[in-house]
Parts: sequence; structure tokens; C-alpha cells
Amino acid sequence: MAVPRLLLGLAYVATLLSTFVWGQEGACLQDGRHKATPGPEPYLKECSMYMENACCSEQDIDDLTAPPAGVDSAPWDRCGTLSPVCEAFLKRVVCFYRCSPHAAHWPHPQRDSFLKAVPLCHSFCRDWYEACKSDLTCARDWAGDPRGLNCTGSCVPYQQGKRRKEKRREEKRREEKRREERRGEGRRGEERRGEGKGREGKGREGKGRERKGREGKGGEERRGEERRGEERRGEERRGEERRGEERRGEERRGEERRGEEKRREEKRREEKRREERRGEERRGEERRGGENAYIGCKETE
Repeated sequence: MAVPRLLLGLAYVATLLSTFVWGQEGACLQDGRHKATPGPEPYLKECSMYMENACCSEQDIDDLTAPPAGVDSAPWDRCGTLSPVCEAFLKRVVCFYRCSPHAAHWPHPQRDSFLKAVPLCHSFCRDWYEACKSDLTCARDWAGDPRGLNCTGSCVPYQQGKRRKEKRREEKRREEKRREERRGEGRRGEERRGEGKGREGKGREGKGRERKGREGKGGEERRGEERRGEERRGEERRGEERRGEERRGEERRGEERRGEEKRREEKRREEKRREERRGEERRGEERRGGENAYIGCKETE
């Protein structure tokens, strides 16, 4: 089933096939191939759902009725004759694009004759697949695969392409499952290695107990002697520390005494200097008093 370039945007028109009712007369695509404004077309047959308000005339959809089925002189049967249900579904899609007064709500920003970003319902996609799943196609992507223009690729049923996609998803799920299993196996290996280390540790512990048992009383005596030696050495260390602390305390007290004596000596010297200054001041006062007395006597004479 080869679809011409005209249908590039028709995959976007899914939800609109069930009749859009917005309470407006609508508008038509301004591409020179549609009517300027929508209006009644009582003689439409293939696209009769738009008879009351259409952007197409009866002549605009002649190619939908003239065999072989197709649009713009591009037949739909390049991979073989379409099934009636698939052909009818594609005609409904083309009727929306050519005749609906609501299609112009989603014009393509760069290509006047195309639609873009028309919202799709899941039910529409499902119905389209069910209608055409057994028909042949030669292009996976109608919008970007040039093989769809002349069917240079091999024709395969549409559902085969879907099965391939599902197969890839299944392979991805299996790969994820294998990775998860490998991670689980790695975790279990770590647990087994941990258990082995635990058993090895218990074995070493058991051997140690056996050695201790063989050592018996002699080993216990040696350990007792070692403990007593440690206690003696500890006592000696503590005695040495106490003596050292006493020496340091005596040295600190000696330093404090010397410091105190030095401060007292400084204080005595300071007192002596103050006393000397006060003596100097008294002698100066006495000299000045004598001079004043002498000058007063001379003035009296």
C-alpha cells in the first residue's frame, strides 16, 4: 500500500473522523486547492458527511471514485489491490483533509497543503490498523521514506511491520530480564562468597580454641605472667608520671615565687623613685620660698 506525498499529514487527522462540532462554520486551507470558504455541497457522494458545510466540491473528489483508487493520480494499489475496508478507511481520511471545514485549524507552518499536530485518539489508530493490517505497504514511514512514492522497497503486510516492532520490544524485555538475572547471579555469588568467608572464619576460630586447649595450664600461666608484667610496667609508668607532675608543679610554684618577688622589688623601686621625686619637689619649694623672702626684705629697705 503505497501512499503518495499528499497523505504525509493525514496520519495526524485521526480523531477528526468522528465529526468535529465546534459551533462554527469553520475555514478552508488557503492553498489554492480548496474552496475559499466552506459551504453546502448537496451532491457529494464519497464525502457525504460534509454535504452541509464542505471545503470541497464534487469535482474535487472525482479521483476517489475513478478506478484505480487513489489521490492526485497516485494509485493506492502499487502493492496490490486494497481490501474494501482499508480503502474505505483511507477515503474517509482524504475526505476529512479535502472537505472538512475544521481541518484548517491545524495547518502546516511551512507547507500550505499539509496539516500538522492534529490530535489523535487511540481508538482511531486502533481502527486504522485493524482496517489495513492485512494490506501491503512498501514504506514504514510515509512522511519521510521516499520508497512510499514508487514502492522501490519490498511490499510487506502492515501488521508484519507491527510484529517486527513488537518483536524488538520483546527482545528488549528479554535483554532486560537477562541483565536482571546476571545481576541476581552476581548478588547470589557475593552472598555465597560471604558465607564461605564466614565458614572459614568459624574454622579458624575452632582451630584457635583447639590450640588454646592444647596449651592448657602452661599457656594460662604465661598469660598470667604477661598480665602481671603489664601491671608492673603500668604502675611504674604511673609513678613516673606522678613524679614528673610533682616536679613540674614545684617548678611552676618556684616560677610564681620568683615572679612575685620580682613584682615586689619593682614596687619598692617605684616607691623609692616617687619618694625621691617628692623630696626634689620639697627642696625646690624651699629654695623658691627663700628667694621670695630675700627679695621682700630688700624692697622694704
